[in-house]
Amino acid sequence: MKKIITVLVLCLASYGLQAQDLIYTKREGVLKAKVIEITHALIRFKKAENIDGPNYTIANRYVDSIRYENGSKELFSFRGKRLPEKYIKELEQFNALPNNLVSTGFELSAHTIPFISPSDRQDQTPFAAWYVAYERLIVQQRIGISMSPFAASNRRYYGASAAIQFYPKNKGRMRLGLGPVFNYSVQNRQFRYFQPVEYGGNRMRMETKTHVTSLAVNLSILGNLNRRIFIDSDLFLGAKLKEKPFKHHLPDQWQTSLSSHPGPMMGFRLGVGYRF
Repeated sequence: MKKIITVLVLCLASYGLQAQDLIYTKREGVLKAKVIEITHALIRFKKAENIDGPNYTIANRYVDSIRYENGSKELFSFRGKRLPEKYIKELEQFNALPNNLVSTGFELSAHTIPFISPSDRQDQTPFAAWYVAYERLIVQQRIGISMSPFAASNRRYYGASAAIQFYPKNKGRMRLGLGPVFNYSVQNRQFRYFQPVEYGGNRMRMETKTHVTSLAVNLSILGNLNRRIFIDSDLFLGAKLKEKPFKHHLPDQWQTSLSSHPGPMMGFRLGVGYRF
């Protein structure tokens, strides 16, 4: 009989230790407690080891989450605001997604912009290109490194870009990224060619295949449809770093001058992708 009573006491004590709330704080680790009340600014609780003791308080902004003894959760933003249950479920659903992303889609970009670019660029039609991108997420999915080849369908334009993205939020359905993107392309550009005075001083325009490099800031909005499929949109704005014509077939005395100031470049992408 004594053994049975002892076992029952131990079981009740074990249940009492498990039946407690866990407060996950940003500074003090995990607090074992019994939550009494949550206000807009404070959490009132009793310590698990002294349920009949005094009440304690902690500011919401110092708490990440609360897991209650029944298994339910309470999450708080960095400002201490309680997050709705729907948002909590979304965070849990879209947490720890696969780190490899492959996407493809449509790109519209321009290196010559009306009223901004130099007047010797006659064709200011934007490039309508198709791209394929691969991105690898690292550092708990807060940093993404990507490579992306592309080719235009309406003009002679092809190349590749490399980007680094920083994602402030690494959970949830929607993720915002920001970072630099380096672009190298081959495209047909119009240049003014001229002869020195001693060779006649003639001038002409000619379309020449050209190397163009540019650097831009990219703003990315990624929306996860599920844990595998996503939609990605990118907006980048920057400037050309350098443009260099390929070898032309004019006599050696013909020369060209490139603009000394960097021209603008901008573009937009919209695509769909798969995680693995």
